[in-house]
Amino acid sequence: NNTTRIDPVPGAKCPCSNWGLPGRGCAHSVGPDGARLIATGHPSLAGDTVVLTARGLSGPGLFFQGTAQMGGGFGIPFGDGILCAGGTITRMGVVFPTGSGPSSEASYPGGLTPNLVHIAGGVGAPGTFHYQVWYRDANVYCTAQTYNLTQGLTIGWTP
Repeated sequence: NNTTRIDPVPGAKCPCSNWGLPGRGCAHSVGPDGARLIATGHPSLAGDTVVLTARGLSGPGLFFQGTAQMGGGFGIPFGDGILCAGGTITRMGVVFPTGSGPSSEASYPGGLTPNLVHIAGGVGAPGTFHYQVWYRDANVYCTAQTYNLTQGLTIGWTP
């Protein structure tokens, strides 16, 4: 498996000390555990079967890809969460979750976002890319912003 999590590390701080559980993003208004992004499948340009799944979202989420890690791998505060994926950012698509609160789930590709992950991200050669989901949290939680993020994932793409 060529995927790894980018967890908030010591020194990274959720904006209001609103830590979620390990391996998740910062807590939000309907989920003190935070939202989690997982990847399944094979990250091969010739046979991409990767599915990114975000669980525990409080609203619709934008799946995106970055070419670097923010803050030297520590991430940076962003809304009620920590932005981990940065550099050149590619917006892959917005997905509306099924369910609500801690049991909600949204996957990419899926629904109205059918492109394979490497196609949506414009990955044309093997390399390492970083993924995260920026989602709506309509209830003001700890900052005046109404959004949060999952933790990040790193995927190493093969030929």
